[in-house]
Formats: sequence, C-alpha cells, structure tokens
Amino acid sequence: MNKLWISIIIAGLAANGLAKNFTAGIDLKNAYISRGATFNDGPVVQAYAEVSDVQIPENLGTVTFGLWVNYDINDFSATYSEAQDGTLSEIDWYLTYCAPIEIADLSLTYTEYTYPHGVTTDKEVILSAGKAIAETGLYASLSTYYGIDDAFYDNSWYIKAALDYEKTITDKLTGTLGTSVAYDMSDTRQNGWNDGSLSVGASYALTENLSLNGSIAYIAQLDNDILTEAEHQTDLLSSIGLSVSF
Repeated sequence: MNKLWISIIIAGLAANGLAKNFTAGIDLKNAYISRGATFNDGPVVQAYAEVSDVQIPENLGTVTFGLWVNYDINDFSATYSEAQDGTLSEIDWYLTYCAPIEIADLSLTYTEYTYPHGVTTDKEVILSAGKAIAETGLYASLSTYYGIDDAFYDNSWYIKAALDYEKTITDKLTGTLGTSVAYDMSDTRQNGWNDGSLSVGASYALTENLSLNGSIAYIAQLDNDILTEAEHQTDLLSSIGLSVSF
C-alpha cells in the first residue's frame, strides 16, 4: 500500500472522529534491533502514528491502523542493500483486529515492512494472546509471527513469550519492567531459541496529552547457531522520546 495513502487514512480517521484514540511519537535510539538482530548499530530516529478503536459494530471487536518508520542517522547496515547513511531505511504499516472476548486479549495483525532502497517487501501475520494477571500489574502474552512473502522472514515462524509489569509511581510517573524469550523456526535455517530481553522504562506526563518516555534493554543471544554473531552486534538498547495521545 502506498505510504502517502496510509498517512492520509490515519489522519482522516483521527480528524473525523472515526477512531476513539490517536497516538503518535518519536524516539531517539542508540541502535535499531529487531528479533535480536542489529539492523543499525548507530543512532536512529523512529517515529510512529496509530489510530485505535476504529468504529465498527461494537459486538465485532475493534480495529487499529498504524504506521512506523526508521531513519538511520549515521551508521547504515548492509541489511538494507543500497541505502546510505542519513536516510529513511524502513517504512511499515499494520492493521490489527482485536476480538471481542473477555477471557483474554486476542488480536490478529497484518504487517507490511517496506524498504525504500531496493530490498523486497516483507509481509507478516501476527497472532497474539495476552492477559492481565489479577490486579498485580503483571501482563503475560504470547505472540506468533509468520512470514508470508518476505525478504528476511519468508516461510518462518517466530514465537515470543513476554511478561511485563507496570507500576504507577506518582500521578505523572509510571515505571515498567519487562522480559521476553523467543523461538525461531524456518524452512531454510536451523530452528532454536533466538533471543531474549530484559528491560526497564519510565514515562512522565508533561501534560494531559504529552509524555516523555525512556527505556533501556539488554538483548540476549540465546543460541549463536540461530542468532549469529554477525547478526547480534549490539546487546544494549536505549531509547528516549516523546509521545502524544488523544
């Protein structure tokens, strides 16, 4: 789908009140890491916009539509083929359907990853299930990713289990902790435990709609036959950014 049309759709849904929530943000990170693999081992700017709870009949669930981009500042990975430093290296869009069930949060997402500099587009379907654990602040989730037409993930399965914790510290400050582990399966390479993570973060409300966010994460290489040394170049990921929501 043309990225201009995606931007127009998101803006139109938000402006016309057809979506209950609109969120956008921009983050500065020391690297771009995905599934344990380092795509950029230098600073990047990542921006996103999302409209959620798009109006459909209430008994049918909810829909979310989003756009995400990665801008490399000065250290471009060969992963992106002909791209150069200081360029927009990746533009993704996604559509998520959340089922109207109470026992757990169940969603199905279609994501298209596009690379402006010559690499074939990736397409992926993601099935996720999650549930808050009583009133503890803990949230457990399991997500299964399947690549259906991909440059990097063709005919592959990536299964990720995560446990997150959120704590309201003050009226304006919220803290988070998280851990995850992921298993990779593919028709073209060895299967096994791919990566894990431990993270800590905080969000501070500057105004009713604007927040300052920061986080730091350790990215673990669980098996160097699955996630190779060449792929896993960075194991510490830091982020600081601003987000706005309505």
